[in-house]
Amino acid sequence: MPKFYEKGLKYAVCTNPLTWTMDETYAPAALNKGAVITPFGKIRKEVCDARVYKGLLWVHKPDFPGSFFIRTPVYHRGDYNLFYMNVRENVAQRVDTYLQARHTNVSPSGNK
Repeated sequence: MPKFYEKGLKYAVCTNPLTWTMDETYAPAALNKGAVITPFGKIRKEVCDARVYKGLLWVHKPDFPGSFFIRTPVYHRGDYNLFYMNVRENVAQRVDTYLQARHTNVSPSGNK
């Protein structure tokens, strides 16, 4: 466990961007629908796996051309990049749910 975790993140919460759950179930890279890494016009599938562990998202080192240059064990700068297509799909589903609920005058939670 990283030392910074003990200095204030021990109450962190996290959602796995491959499963959209908060449990600690491992999600293999096969569930990663695509990352956006330079060049930005290309989608790279299955670049990394993901698992929530004690409120932090853990991934193995991403696998893409040039990834051998990565020397840091912290990929926080690439949060959205590494899971871009999964995030994009989730946003689309949420927008569709909202619009359908609005159209039928029923909230997404089922309340009128």
